[in-house]
Amino acid sequence: MPKHQSSTAGYGRRQDKQYATPEQNDYQEDHQYQSTTQYSRTTNKSKPKKSAKEPTDYRLPKGLSKCKHEIRSLNRLLSSAKPMPSTKRLELERRLKALSVLQTQLSSSKINKTNATKYHGVKFVERKKILRRLAQMDRKIAQGEFAEELERERNELLVDLNYTSYYPDQVKYISLFPGEPEKTSEETRERQRNIRKAVRLAMDEGRLPRDAREVEAGDRKTIRRNNRLVLKSVSLAHGLKHEDGSDGGDDESDKDEDEDEDEDKDASGADGSTNIEDDEFFRIGSF
Repeated sequence: MPKHQSSTAGYGRRQDKQYATPEQNDYQEDHQYQSTTQYSRTTNKSKPKKSAKEPTDYRLPKGLSKCKHEIRSLNRLLSSAKPMPSTKRLELERRLKALSVLQTQLSSSKINKTNATKYHGVKFVERKKILRRLAQMDRKIAQGEFAEELERERNELLVDLNYTSYYPDQVKYISLFPGEPEKTSEETRERQRNIRKAVRLAMDEGRLPRDAREVEAGDRKTIRRNNRLVLKSVSLAHGLKHEDGSDGGDDESDKDEDEDEDEDKDASGADGSTNIEDDEFFRIGSF
């Protein structure tokens, strides 16, 4: 058979392929539309609300949001009409109480971290100013100029250095060098005087270092960790509830001792309005 006839025959066989008629195409389109609408109707149905369930993981949550979520779930479970053994109810009530304590601690930790970040720059700048003035005082005292008067001023600067280094992060920081001193209220100044008085007392009793420049960064962190009970008195002075003496925010405040870079920030934003009533503020626990 000639070559051109075989190719033509093959082409003819390819033309024998059957195609769908217009009626079949319409049927397929209608069927596809019905299947998609049926699927969308089934998937768009509103899901039933989940009933309160008992916790499966009995470890306490680490985050504040998870802690609040579990507290809400336990409250719904305990208030439901579902029958429950008395032992199980007692167990859930105990867990609810523990979670409430944990929520208070985590909330306080969040406040501490916020204040540590917010006032870190202000404390850093003020600490640098105090260190420069102390260096000037040391040079003048070494030269024998007005030694007694300069020694008194030097001691006040050492108090200010401890003030900026160990000020608790639970409350708003009161600046030692506000941008507009005339706008600082007398009440705020009185609170600051009480805090400085308490710091001076802690230095005399040996709970705070006499010269903070001689303390290394690691030792400053240790001093701060060992004085967490001080923040319990801060909480009581401000009407906050602390189940234990831990503050939860010391790791963030340790940045004040570790960072050496200069931060050009105005101290006027920290003129403060804390609710410290007397120098007992700093006396609970060991500094």
